[in-house]
Amino acid sequence: MIFDLDNTLIWDERSVKESFEAVCRIAEQQAGVDAVAVEALVREEAERLFRSCDAYEYAEAIEVTELEALWARFDQGDHPMLRRLQEHAPVYRREVWRNALIRAGATEERAKALASELAEQFVAERRARPIVYEDTFSVLEALKPKYRMVLLTNGDPSLQQEKVDGVQGLGDYFERVFISGHYEVGKPYPIIYKHVLDELGEEARHCWMIGDNLRTDIKGANGIGMTSVWLNRSGQTPIEGVMPTYSVSSLRGVAGLLTNE
Repeated sequence: MIFDLDNTLIWDERSVKESFEAVCRIAEQQAGVDAVAVEALVREEAERLFRSCDAYEYAEAIEVTELEALWARFDQGDHPMLRRLQEHAPVYRREVWRNALIRAGATEERAKALASELAEQFVAERRARPIVYEDTFSVLEALKPKYRMVLLTNGDPSLQQEKVDGVQGLGDYFERVFISGHYEVGKPYPIIYKHVLDELGEEARHCWMIGDNLRTDIKGANGIGMTSVWLNRSGQTPIEGVMPTYSVSSLRGVAGLLTNE
């Protein structure tokens, strides 16, 4: 059983949303700007500035997002582009918040004075919110006695490991944690699935991939011949050409599928 991490076991989208709300309220209080508007503008600026980074191509290959770059340490892994991201991150974060504040109506002087504080506060707020779905532990507990279980997650090695370690007991359910940042490419590239299979001594036909992302988790699993289970918690529309073996609306649905096998 190969599990994705973000928005499969941990509720990353909620953690990010709550962190933005907390920090943007501070921006509203201290700079007289609208909190909702600032959040939208920070998201826009993050995407724009992250694309301009010289490590963007590598970050895209291992699937580090612009929002993860707002709080990742980038202090593990050997790839030189990880060191570049580590070096670039403080400037990137400060500029994202400064630009968003100015666009929201703050003066340049106020935006410059507040940007570093807000950037640091976002790091702290996100780090304080390791939120898991309510069915995560019950399903993992039920499956662990019967199956080998590993995590396969895209992203920065330090950040993804921190996400696992930040939820008490989560890592105990998994034999291994595979992170794309250690291998230069991530899901859906076949090479990372082959690496996992080689490390485990397993064949693709004997493995299930469970994840929320059709373009990475499901497409990649399909391409190498694994059973793919799309965890569609929010009722997303399927993507043409990417057909999961199974679709479920909760992790409990995964356990139900295995009961019927």
